[in-house]
Amino acid sequence: MVRNKRLLAYLVMLALLVSLGGGCGGGAGESTTSGTSSGSSSTETTTTAGTTSVTTSSTTTTTSSGSDNTTTTTVLPDNATGTLQSSGLSYALNGVKYDTFKYSNFVVVGDWQSQVSCNGATTDRNTILISTDGDTWYQTGECLDNSTGTSNIANFYGVAYGYNPFIVVGSQATIASSSSSLSWITVNRSATLGNLYGAAYVNSTFIAVGANGNILTSADGTTWSLSSNVTSNNLYNITYANGTFYVVGEYGTLLTTTNGTTWTTQSTGTNNALYDITYAGGIFLIVGENGTILTSSDGTTWTARSSGIQQNLNGISYGNNTYYAVGTNGILLTSTDGSTWTVKTSPTYNTLNQIAFGNGKFVAVGEGGTIVTLP
Repeated sequence: MVRNKRLLAYLVMLALLVSLGGGCGGGAGESTTSGTSSGSSSTETTTTAGTTSVTTSSTTTTTSSGSDNTTTTTVLPDNATGTLQSSGLSYALNGVKYDTFKYSNFVVVGDWQSQVSCNGATTDRNTILISTDGDTWYQTGECLDNSTGTSNIANFYGVAYGYNPFIVVGSQATIASSSSSLSWITVNRSATLGNLYGAAYVNSTFIAVGANGNILTSADGTTWSLSSNVTSNNLYNITYANGTFYVVGEYGTLLTTTNGTTWTTQSTGTNNALYDITYAGGIFLIVGENGTILTSSDGTTWTARSSGIQQNLNGISYGNNTYYAVGTNGILLTSTDGSTWTVKTSPTYNTLNQIAFGNGKFVAVGEGGTIVTLP
């Protein structure tokens, strides 16, 4: 009898222990929460004598497993070279020049604006901006009334200035002219010729270059003539030095002329697209696709330089004894001799399309209305 009581007491205690420990395995009503995780990355590489110094900003990713939300925040570094300026636009800015002849101002051109406020009305507008200091910008592009079914809207890519007038060039071979950079008149347009990408003025001659090897010339900026094509490759930009015009383009194309009429093909030793060319600091420099940098002392024999990058380089300029090259994803490179290049930390990840020097500073322009001033 006693034995049975003891057994009964033991069974009751055992049942009580099992009941208390039952929650350890979880249940249908259990709630599970996963915390957030974050990580950051930073890369810094320094090179000399043709090598590259690279700094990238940190990226922090925060993920909540209890939801489908993932937030990635990219923080620009505090030591970025240059200052972002406000253009007031979200459209791409494609070209910039500094007027050393007449008004001492920067002229910037870009993609046309759709249905914006212009002179008290809502209409399309060509994008042309001017600034004397690179910090404060004013729109001077033409307001366009399309009610007649015709339009002079254009994406502009290049700028050239003579003492009088200024010209800008763009899509459908559009050329607009201005005597002051404040008001513009369209003087040429041809859908069959395609885009014009670059222009220059020297010795009373304007030259514009563009798609399919097209080259246009003018003595006054108003009446234009099409030169005989020497290539079908797209031509992107043009400069003048030592009595010769130099034009660069697709597939390593380099053309030269002394009179604007007879063109000669030169060898550059590369098949990469070449986007810009300048003569400054006693040397020629070309930049282009896949980080291409070429230099020459005579404009005939070219040497490839290491940029240390694979991004496209779209623009090159010189001032304050420094060369600046700009390109994809906001890339900035500097050099004091054209041979050894350093990647600087950019204040933007937007692609930069062109750069110019004037009034003691560089101005670079690019996607999303980006304007960067550099020392």
